[in-house]
Amino acid sequence: DRGRRGRRREAMAGMGAAVLELVLPREYMSVKFVRVSSRPLAVLHRAVFVAILAYVVGFQLVRDRGYQTRDSFSGTPVVKMKGVALGAGGLGEVFDAVDLTQPALEESAVFVQTNSLETRGQKRGLCTGVDRRGEPPAAIPETCDCGADPQGCAGGSCQPGLPTANGFTTGRCINTESASAGGKLSPRNALITRGGLGWMCEIEAWCPLEDEKGVFASNRTSGNVLPGVGNFTVFVRVDGRFPNLDPNRTFSNFDRGLVWNENLFYLSDLVAAAALQEPLAQTPVQSGQGPQRMPQEHIAAVLERGAELVVEFDWDCNLDAESDCMTNLKVHRIDGGKGFNYRSARQYTDPEDPTGVRRDLIKRYGLRIVFRVTGRGGKFDLVQLGVVLGSGLGLLGIATVVADMLLLVSRRGERFIRAKYEAVQGRSASWSTSTSAQAEPREEGAGGAAAGRDGAAGEAPERRDLLAPLVSN
Repeated sequence: DRGRRGRRREAMAGMGAAVLELVLPREYMSVKFVRVSSRPLAVLHRAVFVAILAYVVGFQLVRDRGYQTRDSFSGTPVVKMKGVALGAGGLGEVFDAVDLTQPALEESAVFVQTNSLETRGQKRGLCTGVDRRGEPPAAIPETCDCGADPQGCAGGSCQPGLPTANGFTTGRCINTESASAGGKLSPRNALITRGGLGWMCEIEAWCPLEDEKGVFASNRTSGNVLPGVGNFTVFVRVDGRFPNLDPNRTFSNFDRGLVWNENLFYLSDLVAAAALQEPLAQTPVQSGQGPQRMPQEHIAAVLERGAELVVEFDWDCNLDAESDCMTNLKVHRIDGGKGFNYRSARQYTDPEDPTGVRRDLIKRYGLRIVFRVTGRGGKFDLVQLGVVLGSGLGLLGIATVVADMLLLVSRRGERFIRAKYEAVQGRSASWSTSTSAQAEPREEGAGGAAAGRDGAAGEAPERRDLLAPLVSN
């Protein structure tokens, strides 16, 4: 027990001494300069020094404008669409940008229709279901449970009141093989039936149902691909400012007027730029020359299913100059080839049935283009310049570190250590070196042996040139 307590006291005393040394240290490290006579190391030191100096001046100060304080660009785009296209029927079916840009106004985006699937004359009533798989969100198929009699479906049943992908089941089973459109009557409305599906549940919905897969072409209008949409033009004006650097100064990509592929674009060129990942050549409209058009096969590939694009305007401005802003344009496709579509409806009153409301359901395929505005600007700041210069001076010390490390691993490393590190002991500030008591001979060609240390008490030892001609203090 006594031995254990003694070891514990010694451990506590050691920890206390370590804490005391950390809080109230007895030593500190000071810089000592040693001149090393070695041409290879000197050339290496100078090469690293010049490389770091070139990085600080050339990259940090000149190219990256490290003397400036930075701010983010705060801007917003204004988008307008123009153009005309012919429908599948040719003349007589003319569509302009007002017809095809739906909705008419989006925040930082625009949609233009390239194809559509219309189901006209829908009315609230009773239909036979068409969903055999159970599409989400309900995930309930609209097939009739015929049990062991799939042909006659005697005793077949559909549970009433279930929500399906298209409406609500009424509980009746309908044989679509024998029924015809409007052939069966319901107490509330004429039953609209699509043959060829077998026994299906009767549902209450907007009838006739949409036929997206084109099985029942008689109940809908076929798809309308609009090839001329690729020649629509998109005007994008970006306005913004740097609120923290110069809040009263505004910037716009319309300062030079209309410029192809800077603020005015063809839809087909945007699609091709996203597919090829190539920049768009800029041409002023006032020059009388049109833009250099991109390949047209890329717009043809997206007309049927649509696509979703992102157009990025990236600003880089030097606010120390009157007009020094660069705008980088990047176009990306982000739908992964799946296309883009949404549904909308036009409701109206049927003149033959004023009490009933009808609608035309339209599934619109097209190009949705999202515009993003980013950027940065810089303005001279003395404090920032001081920070860059200070960090650059610190980096210059890397040259000395590299040369010292190579010297340490050489055969003269021990001699360099003895010349580099000394200790000042006691209040008398007498110098004590880590050299041995006996003098070491000089290098060949240095001439003679080194002088011995002076043994007189109270005098500082004579300093010997240990590394001459390699190292001199």
